[in-house]
Amino acid sequence: QVKEELDGNTSLAGVMVGRALCADPWSFSMADEMIYGDATVDEIHQQRLCTNRRELLEAYGRHVDYEESRNDPAEIRRSLVAACAHLFAGEPNAKRFRRELDEIAARPERLQREAKAKVWSNISSGGKGSSTLASAFSTSSTLAGGGWDDMQTSDSPAAVASVGWDDIQAIDDNTKWDANEPPLSELILEAAHRNFGDEVL
Repeated sequence: QVKEELDGNTSLAGVMVGRALCADPWSFSMADEMIYGDATVDEIHQQRLCTNRRELLEAYGRHVDYEESRNDPAEIRRSLVAACAHLFAGEPNAKRFRRELDEIAARPERLQREAKAKVWSNISSGGKGSSTLASAFSTSSTLAGGGWDDMQTSDSPAAVASVGWDDIQAIDDNTKWDANEPPLSELILEAAHRNFGDEVL
């Protein structure tokens, strides 16, 4: 349909494709060949185009790993994973693949919540740093009854000072994303291989 519109009206500079592209992106994999007559090379970036979904995921994997190396995975992973969630639309096991991606996307947030809960459990049971932090929470109207997020966003210098930046940093360091976790590219590819055969990939 896009080619028909372009061929039928030479004054058009382009045609916008809406939700269909998001819902089934691989169905547009032939667009370069149909419209430009070349399906092998990206003339703009001077690189070979992906010829199957495995190559596409490998190329996209390099991008997502780079983004997560520069940003907090807990903040950006969901958007990174969403971009490939419908790559196998219409294929058997596509729904199961999307469910696995949902779990992968939520993993950084879940692990950080579990780590923070473990730290606060240690504080409440009298572990390291408990006396200083408990004192701050019991005496500060700003932080009383709050949690780690309240402490991070507190506007009360006195409350934060009573805890001490070293204590805050120690907790923050203990709840950061685990660098030993597999890279996102590996998790996505493994999910694809679990759900689809070579003929689909």
